Amino acid sequence: MVHRRLIEPALARLEGERVKYFYDLVHELENDPRLGASPNTVYLVLKETLELLPTNLPHNELANFLFDFVATNEDRLNRVIFSRNFAHDPSCIRSVTNDFVRQVVDVVMTYYMEGKIESHEQRVHRISWPYDKNDFPYHDDEDEEEED
Repeated sequence: MVHRRLIEPALARLEGERVKYFYDLVHELENDPRLGASPNTVYLVLKETLELLPTNLPHNELANFLFDFVATNEDRLNRVIFSRNFAHDPSCIRSVTNDFVRQVVDVVMTYYMEGKIESHEQRVHRISWPYDKNDFPYHDDEDEEEED
């Protein structure tokens, strides 16, 4: 379980609901048969992105995006991982993993715009009507009579 040791320090830095969300995701990943191909790479990508990823997606959907991203970008990831620069500065992997964050954020935003994701933000309802600024909040004929 070397790959689990990759992500534990990053999980420990999380707070609140993010901790539960990502621990549950990691638990699901451990039981996913697709992890067998490249567990270290999957966990490395997740480790570098979990502080930036939104938590609105179901675990299985985020896992699908993660596995697809790792499979599609395997050459790019390996080029960085096996570079001399990575040995001195592991954060250089973000040049690739930031694309994963963008992909997930784009999907979440699309789902939000389509109404598939609830943001739990407060809603403000405003009611307006056509009115003349001078008549706001109402026009009172008595005011005119008093002025005369």
